[in-house]
Amino acid sequence: MDLQPISQISSDLGEGPLYHHGYFYWVDIIGKKINKLSPDGQVTCIYEGDKAPTSIVPGSKGELFITLEDGFYKLTENGPENVGSFKINDSLVRFNDGKCDPNGNYWAGTMDRAELKFKGSMYVLQPDKSIVNILAGVCVSNGLCWKDDMSTFYYIDSPSKKIKAYDFDSENMVLSNKRSIYQLNEANVFPDGMTIDMEGNLWLALWNGYSVICVNPETNSVVQTIDVPCAKVTSCCFGGEVFDELYITTSSKDMTAEDWKKYPDSGKVFKAKPGVLGFPADKFGG
Repeated sequence: MDLQPISQISSDLGEGPLYHHGYFYWVDIIGKKINKLSPDGQVTCIYEGDKAPTSIVPGSKGELFITLEDGFYKLTENGPENVGSFKINDSLVRFNDGKCDPNGNYWAGTMDRAELKFKGSMYVLQPDKSIVNILAGVCVSNGLCWKDDMSTFYYIDSPSKKIKAYDFDSENMVLSNKRSIYQLNEANVFPDGMTIDMEGNLWLALWNGYSVICVNPETNSVVQTIDVPCAKVTSCCFGGEVFDELYITTSSKDMTAEDWKKYPDSGKVFKAKPGVLGFPADKFGG
């Protein structure tokens, strides 16, 4: 498979990939930036601040919404504007991965900064700006996506090394029947960000795993692997004109001089064509 880096800049902790209207966006959590890649390959920083951004989603009216480390925000010309009444007031907890469901709700999870305690939750910012805590007792909230009919919610709490599935009652915003559909067994390799394709398979980025794997949730098996020349592969999303391209974010965190010699493209964004189609990003607000 033809895999190529498409960004010249290297992120400390690239995450939160979003393809929207021909542009690709991603966050650098450690670098405290949000970057925008245009079709001609130019990168523009659209946010740089004191608070770390962790995810980014499109809005129904053309705006962008983000999570910073302490809450939900709308990205405006004057900077981030807090949305909803909720903010994290615990310095040991921060937001992490997030995205919108097909009903226009913005889901974003929190994590224990030390990655040891189960202090995190999954919060949902609804179109009326109310916020629901839909799942508690999380250590490192990470990849999330839904089956196309929204009957199933797929979710990753990274230290568990599992992809979990829940039955999802979207009308009442209730998760139930938690079960494990895939587990990693490699030492020091952890599941990170995740997306779903039109065939219902899950594309999972592997931190310390040098790859993105495709998991069939019906057979609990890996059906495809994309090797990435970087240890810390963080997330992925579909993009391109017909959403046949997989955009992959990576991290250069804790790289040694020897690591840089072996993997000089670490921290960059990569693009591949895996032979399947994905979905456009759902918008906040419906």
